[in-house]
Amino acid sequence: MSIGKFKNNLNRTCTLCDNSCTQCTSLSICQSCNQGFYLNNSICVQECPVGKFKNNSDRTCTSCDSSCFSCTSLSLCQSCNQGFYLENVSCIQECPIGKFKNNPDRTCIQCDTSCSSCTSTTLCQSCNQGFYLDNSICIQECPIGKFKNDLNRTCTSCDSSCSSCTGLSICQSCNKLFYLDNSFCVKQCPIGKFKNDSDKTCTLCDVSCSSCTSTTLCQSCNLNFFLDNSLCVSECPIGKFKNDSNRTCTSCDSKCENCTSLTLCQSCNLGFFFDNQSCLIDCQQGKYKNASNRQCSFCDNKCKSCDNENVFKITYKGVECTQFIQKIKGKIIYDQNPLSPIITINSPTLISNVMNYLFKLVNYKIQEKEFLKVQIGYQQLHLKVNNLQIN
Repeated sequence: MSIGKFKNNLNRTCTLCDNSCTQCTSLSICQSCNQGFYLNNSICVQECPVGKFKNNSDRTCTSCDSSCFSCTSLSLCQSCNQGFYLENVSCIQECPIGKFKNNPDRTCIQCDTSCSSCTSTTLCQSCNQGFYLDNSICIQECPIGKFKNDLNRTCTSCDSSCSSCTGLSICQSCNKLFYLDNSFCVKQCPIGKFKNDSDKTCTLCDVSCSSCTSTTLCQSCNLNFFLDNSLCVSECPIGKFKNDSNRTCTSCDSKCENCTSLTLCQSCNLGFFFDNQSCLIDCQQGKYKNASNRQCSFCDNKCKSCDNENVFKITYKGVECTQFIQKIKGKIIYDQNPLSPIITINSPTLISNVMNYLFKLVNYKIQEKEFLKVQIGYQQLHLKVNNLQIN
């Protein structure tokens, strides 16, 4: 039998095959095909069906790999079956790193250059070197409130107290109501620091302060310093003393100019006189008000009482009494010389004598006068006064 014909048992003839067949067993069953045709299920076709490719070596439609939906050879896929994705003419179940499964056309599509893995061109899963994942995008700089986490190349949220940070526990700046202290954001600054609202930090107090509200306003003081008008000082001002119980400069009693405690004065204000660490209005018996140093000074040991404002000197039996008051009353000898009146006290302890003066004895009291001049001699007292009047 010649090529291109088949045995037709119906009429016992050699009948021509279909013009697409080179060999056949019947009019509809080809065994091989002419040029330009490919045998597929005993039929010669010009285009192989989906899932098969034109095999030029034997002019057949050969099935693609089971993963391929269409192909140009056994190893060259054009499209893939369900569950497979085309990658460089192969159909694979998992796309390589840097590509994602594109389901509409079942292909592996390249991720953005910043992504190391992704689920679409705009949705990254992980990032390449130098990029950090934030909300499915790979970026070089993380937004405020997040830091670059080099462990997983993500933008990781700072602690809720931080507004910016370089690590989960390393804050750079703080949110409202928090203050930065040694890379932590705290609500209360530690002792020795204050809340600095200008830069939201815990700023060191002055070295003299143990607590403060600013660099110039102390609340309490360190050892050897005392609080005075929001300052810590080593020496309290006049009128205040070092109060060790609370490290403050505490005001002295109103009578004291300076003091070492509330009850121990060192010097006195005007109108008061210092005596035994107290400030008095009146000095006790045996002392007088010394205006020069505002102290209660001792009278001479021969004096029971004295007054520094009416002082004259007297020498009695060789002892000088520098503060002494002798009231002028009783019998006196009075010189009537108007230019320089002199009185001489007549006393049981003083022998009165006026030399080179005319005098007479009177028995009247005289008014107290300010002494202008006092002349002292042994057992003799001379008092020079102005306008001495005899009552």
